[in-house]
Amino acid sequence: MSHEDAANLSRNQQAQASSLVCYTLRLKKGQELKTSLMKFVKETNLKAPFVMTCVGCVSKATLRLAASAEASYSEKIKTFDQFFEILSLVGTLSGDRGHLHISLGDKDGNVIGGHVMGDLIIYTTAEIVIGECSNVTYSREFDKDGNVIGGHVMGDLIIYTTAEIVIGECSNVTYSREFDKETGYPELCIKPRDTPPVFN
Repeated sequence: MSHEDAANLSRNQQAQASSLVCYTLRLKKGQELKTSLMKFVKETNLKAPFVMTCVGCVSKATLRLAASAEASYSEKIKTFDQFFEILSLVGTLSGDRGHLHISLGDKDGNVIGGHVMGDLIIYTTAEIVIGECSNVTYSREFDKDGNVIGGHVMGDLIIYTTAEIVIGECSNVTYSREFDKETGYPELCIKPRDTPPVFN
């Protein structure tokens, strides 16, 4: 891909380079995860926050499960009153509600996941790293019918409502794929970078 093609792709998908600031916080037993994160974002006046990582456990969760185009979103909201390990938490924390998805593992190793509605009550702890893109601002835009603007095509994946993606760039190294005799596949190679990128 040429630099011109990459620039055009960035413009079409509203990509924006930015420097990064990280915040680490720990939630304690009884706190509600989503409310606590949104409160932290508001109190620290973050403009482009997103969840980088989260580990911990909860004793309750209310999720909206995946819905077909025909199904009502409200029909897919379920509350789980049981203990779960947090396997992953991803999303952006913009606006009043943010947009978070979570994967949770139960005592038998079964995994559930979905859109975070609330009621994520911390059981012992939750350790969270929030990233802040310091040169941009996140907002949520809606069409005339009140729906989140979406429907963009990315390769063979057709986005149903939206896909919020934050891509990190390691500024001092380059990644490449080189054939590995031991695995028989092109594997990741990490090399020092001669010239670090310049962010506007």
